[in-house]
Amino acid sequence: MRILSCHSFAPQALKPIPYANNLRIDDLLVTIDTAGIAVLSGFPTDPGALLEFGRQIGVPSPKPGYSRGSSTTQNAAFEYVADVRYMREIPSSERRATQGNVEIRLHTARSFAVNRPRYFALLMAQPSVYGGTSTYGLVDRVLEVLGKKSPAAYSGYVSELSTTHVPWTHRNSPAGDAASTPLLSSIGTGRPQFRYWNGILETAAEHRMHKTFIDALENFDNALHDEATLTEVHADRGDLVIIDNNRVAHGRRAFSTEHPGSQQELQRQVYSMQVFGHDQPR
Repeated sequence: MRILSCHSFAPQALKPIPYANNLRIDDLLVTIDTAGIAVLSGFPTDPGALLEFGRQIGVPSPKPGYSRGSSTTQNAAFEYVADVRYMREIPSSERRATQGNVEIRLHTARSFAVNRPRYFALLMAQPSVYGGTSTYGLVDRVLEVLGKKSPAAYSGYVSELSTTHVPWTHRNSPAGDAASTPLLSSIGTGRPQFRYWNGILETAAEHRMHKTFIDALENFDNALHDEATLTEVHADRGDLVIIDNNRVAHGRRAFSTEHPGSQQELQRQVYSMQVFGHDQPR
């Protein structure tokens, strides 16, 4: 793994731990709980292996809407593991951001759910040649940057983000279940936690939320994507990153699928998985 910038974590938190069958899972979970992130190197680039690992650290979450009943082990793994890559076969107007090669802004996994998975794992199966670096932002660092950029308004911003309920609709619910929650919280641990999704500023505008909140949200978004917050890494094949999904947002830089002077299409492929903690409601 090549570290391009490291502002949200202590550098030692990104030092890869060589993957081995005798890996101490309890120690790994303590690292994630403390630092918000852990990195394993030399992990098998196999969705089945990732699913088995997920069962060691918690309870893997099935992908919503996946067609079940596959007879093969690999396809059974894809009930839980997402294959995130450029999909040229899907028309550009119909592709989700994860199916294209555009930049994906920082967000937390499954933001549109009452109970969210504690862990999010990303296994690099095929690194991009041009671009496609991974970005991360720890909420503790976001608040630190926000405080430095807006010291006089900081406490008011935090109050707005911690008390104002933002409405959202569960995207994968057949009934379109809706709910609303504050973006910031400190439930259980006393440490800041957050949920954040792409298009959140548009959500606030759509629901005509009050100006004081939108001002706080815009400043928080600026702090989240500030260079002083971002950690950016170029993952190698077999690098497995596990983050605390309540405290760390993840994203991706845009990447090119074209090789200069060649007809060969370049690819970037990541296997990702959401995992609930053993003690979490699901």
